Amino acid sequence: MSEKKSKEEKDKVAAVAEQLKEDAPQPEDLEDMSLEEREIQLSAREARLAAKEKELAEKGYINYKEKMYDKININVKTLDKVIIGLVVLTVLVIIAGIVKGNIG
Repeated sequence: MSEKKSKEEKDKVAAVAEQLKEDAPQPEDLEDMSLEEREIQLSAREARLAAKEKELAEKGYINYKEKMYDKININVKTLDKVIIGLVVLTVLVIIAGIVKGNIG
């Protein structure tokens, strides 16, 4: 049951992502636009994105990574680097334990 629900959620998120990709202006369109037109288009796209996020939140979709980042006051890239560092450190400790176990 949860696998089916999870697949449905993934399909909904993929559909929203595809729609946002279609709404995005193409590079050749941007060259012809003035700065004000670009800002207006960006504001409209951000409003649509906020509406889609609200819709997903109402349906019960939770992006756990964003939820965690909201609680920690740190840059997303920095937090990603810290997480990667901790994973690498864990792997190194495991490998060192295996090597020591084989030697001793």
